[in-house]
Amino acid sequence: MVKDANMDKYRLRIKHPSGAEFEAEGSEDFIASEKHDFLSKFDRQSSHRQSLESSLKEDKSHAFWQNIVESRDNLYILKAKSPEISPIEASLIIISASQATGQNDKISAINLSKSLKISGYEPERLDRLLSKKIKQGEIIASGSKRNRLYKLNQKGIQNAYMAIQKLKKAIES
Repeated sequence: MVKDANMDKYRLRIKHPSGAEFEAEGSEDFIASEKHDFLSKFDRQSSHRQSLESSLKEDKSHAFWQNIVESRDNLYILKAKSPEISPIEASLIIISASQATGQNDKISAINLSKSLKISGYEPERLDRLLSKKIKQGEIIASGSKRNRLYKLNQKGIQNAYMAIQKLKKAIES
């Protein structure tokens, strides 16, 4: 905080790790309240993210995943195909099932492709299907060609959870 020599005005400039910037000028009390409001927005976002992640972890229960996917031969097959679920969303669900059950932290491209095909989705090229999500930072891909592995990060887990909720509604109706 920098104090202006002419008056009792203060200036504050903050750059949050998320990239958001904050700049305020005025009295010390005004700046303190604005700074608190600015930082509290990020606290709420992170707590919302944490609640989504914890609810996904709570949903690790065997019964939850049995209603959505069937695990066989290291493949995760969706129990229902819904027109509301796109192949990308189905991929997110399968990757999250792989991570959530704890059997595999990452799923191979071959197993993901087989899981999608058995589930009723037939993408031509898996790498092209997932490229947008990889660029957006929702899926972490490592390796190349046949040895490629996929894992969801925080953003991907959130979108997978939303897709799971859509699939659950389709299964229940």
